[in-house]
Amino acid sequence: MKLADWIKRGTAMALCGSCLVFLPVVDGNAGAVVYAASDKTLSLTEAQAARMAKAWPIDLKDYELAEVFPDERLSHERGSEVWTIDWKHTKDESQRKWTTVEASTGKLLRYSRFQGDKQPDAGERTISRAEALKLAEKFLQLAAPEELQRTAKDNQFQSIEPHPPRAGIYAFSFARVENGIPFLENALQVTVDIQGEIVYYERNWFDGALPDPEPKLSLVEARKRWEEAVQPSLGYVYAGEELIKYGLKQKKTILAYHYNEKAPVLIDALTGQPYNILGESVSQPAKIAPLGESGKGARTAQKELTEFELRNRADGIARDLFGAEPDRSRVGGTTFVVMDDFGEGGGGNSSLFFYVRPASGEEREKRYSLGMDDYGNVTNLSLDEERREEKRETVSHPISYEKAQAIATDFVKKLLPDQLGELYPVQLPPAEESKKYLFGQNGGYFIVFGWLKQGIPVEHLETEVIVDPVTGEVKGVYSIPIYQRMEEIPQQSAGIDVSRAKQVEAEQRELLLTYFIPHPEWRQGSYLVKREPKLAYRMTGDDGVVDANEGKWVSFTAYRQSKIPEDIATHPQRTALVNAVDKGYFPVVGSKLEPERPVTRGEFVRILVQSNRFYGFADSYREEVALAFSDIAQSHPLYETMKKAASIGLAQPKASGAAFEPDRPVTKQEAREMIGDLLGSDLRDRVFQQVGKVRQLHDHLTLADAAVLLSEMESAAKAMR
Repeated sequence: MKLADWIKRGTAMALCGSCLVFLPVVDGNAGAVVYAASDKTLSLTEAQAARMAKAWPIDLKDYELAEVFPDERLSHERGSEVWTIDWKHTKDESQRKWTTVEASTGKLLRYSRFQGDKQPDAGERTISRAEALKLAEKFLQLAAPEELQRTAKDNQFQSIEPHPPRAGIYAFSFARVENGIPFLENALQVTVDIQGEIVYYERNWFDGALPDPEPKLSLVEARKRWEEAVQPSLGYVYAGEELIKYGLKQKKTILAYHYNEKAPVLIDALTGQPYNILGESVSQPAKIAPLGESGKGARTAQKELTEFELRNRADGIARDLFGAEPDRSRVGGTTFVVMDDFGEGGGGNSSLFFYVRPASGEEREKRYSLGMDDYGNVTNLSLDEERREEKRETVSHPISYEKAQAIATDFVKKLLPDQLGELYPVQLPPAEESKKYLFGQNGGYFIVFGWLKQGIPVEHLETEVIVDPVTGEVKGVYSIPIYQRMEEIPQQSAGIDVSRAKQVEAEQRELLLTYFIPHPEWRQGSYLVKREPKLAYRMTGDDGVVDANEGKWVSFTAYRQSKIPEDIATHPQRTALVNAVDKGYFPVVGSKLEPERPVTRGEFVRILVQSNRFYGFADSYREEVALAFSDIAQSHPLYETMKKAASIGLAQPKASGAAFEPDRPVTKQEAREMIGDLLGSDLRDRVFQQVGKVRQLHDHLTLADAAVLLSEMESAAKAMR
């Protein structure tokens, strides 16, 4: 039965065996669902959702209800039933709005919007940050008036989970303050786009009782305990992008002192005990013990494999680990995984292969999928089970976390036998309540393995193994990508010790008394300890790390801000420029975009190659393509980009040995020819015709010219689909 079908069914009560179970009754005035008897299960009908919507400061004109479904994860976190309501546009179903509400009160907890294929007008009016702030405050006065009275000013405190910077939005965070004490995990977050529409809202708010606001440790005593007990971890940390040339970027990973989820970072204001961000009481950072030894010699640069080589490697893994053979009934595909700390994107493509192990005796047939990157590294592997509509009944006797970890370790040793010296287990046993939630969702234990470079952890790179809590079977393996591949990260050494790193941090941040509530373990959304607020001292202010080599503070707050262009606020093509920036076509350096500067030929080819990746204007091929330009040698920064361009029919020399001249500004005519090679002449002519209605292009294209062209190319691509 479909979710929408059973939601619509409702009765006052139902008989379940010998138990009388009362179902919720609706308050006809408020439209909220209330309890008629003690029961953990609530449902929400379409009529109730529609009544709730009248109380929200959200414009649902031209939208109709599509579906209502329970938000199991948020229900688990809040301890009460939470439902998400999906609204679709009456004329364009790709445009959606989602509202998440507490079923018992109708309180709006989250709102988000997706524009689908809707393309903003290139010359559309935009608003300033000050105007956006007024709109955000007006929204909160209607959505959360009581909570708003107990918050700090916008962005007075650094958000625990800041939004990745985007040029097209203004993000506001109003941290909760109780008894004069900030509660940094609690906040009202609102995002307004530059056209003046609310695009995101979230109420992160603990509704239970808070601890006594009177600490037993003074600030002086807390500072002494911080110096004694708090200890950052040493690890390789992603620190953003560096611009090379032609708009090409290079990822930068540095050796830094930082606080991972296991490092002691807070001081209990009552006991002086240190604990980590997951709420675990710790005195020292967790010790690292590799799974074994790696193969002989240092890790060398990996070579890209052909499709045939990838298939052979994947076939061997499936055969050796599962006794499975290629599934001829399913066609392979690709997946793309993204990490996005700074709004830049990272990760990569994976080829997807499918396998089957035939039924044998009492054992049923099993199907598997295996993802592999271009270098033959396994990115994901899963047992493809039929999706269960119903929740799993309570698992009364699950295997222990330790047993699941032993199973996962054995599996990883078989999967990655030559890299055991680079892998280490991360202890993340879920709390009992989290186990009930995870297992009830047909999930399992998430066993995590970190990666090492010369014995030092590499943040953001992990391999996770999912183990069934009943059978002990491995159900999946996922490797979280990093911005740089391991061999691309330069080996570094620490020039300062932990004590000096803490001195640098103390010069940049302030120790404050705060309320704190443990974070869920982010990979699986479970808690490792009981979720209850504490009173704690911690460092607040600028978000960043200490460069372990140079001994300098690296501000992530300043870096995020530098990605927002401040020189296009009044530009007539601001909307098109913002769209190009947010999609990664144009780099922003030091908050400057310089929209009227000329675009070089090298830049323009790089932009077109990137647009093809988004919209698939032309097919590309894995086969090697010979480059015949005299000024693009293999050592040239544009070499790989030009190879990709040649594979989709771009940048073909008119004569043997001709020069490409990548540093020369691209002319309007040259841009027209290149776009024609990518789109075809008919679609190209339509694009330039539409551009002419918005902007007169310069003889030598500027960034603003290119932004308008890209905007119209995107519209053409969507029209093609």
